[in-house]
Amino acid sequence: MVLAVWVHDVYQMSHDTLQHFMSYIVSLTFVLRTLYIVSENQELTRRAIKLAAVSYLESPMSREVTTQIQEYVRGLKLLERADRDTLDKIFELMQLFDINAEQDSELRAQIRAAVGSLPDDPW
Repeated sequence: MVLAVWVHDVYQMSHDTLQHFMSYIVSLTFVLRTLYIVSENQELTRRAIKLAAVSYLESPMSREVTTQIQEYVRGLKLLERADRDTLDKIFELMQLFDINAEQDSELRAQIRAAVGSLPDDPW
């Protein structure tokens, strides 16, 4: 009985670990992409970095990415964890939520307006 509980706990933990790992990769990629769009080859401020992270985390895209990752991980069998399908799913999510030129301009204007001429945030 103890072995069955241990196997279940490891299985559950691997689900959570994979889900967090995938979410981290996708979220970091989208935040870095936002920073690249906003920076236009200029030095980034701490305020711009914070706003890029917050704008992603509060976006409908963030919630949808999380939902799709949860559904993907729930559908995996124990031995499918290290398969190439996981990497393919990460790429699929990045392509699915790619920003077009219009969204690019809107995002740039939104973050620039929020950053404005205010002094930078302290670290």
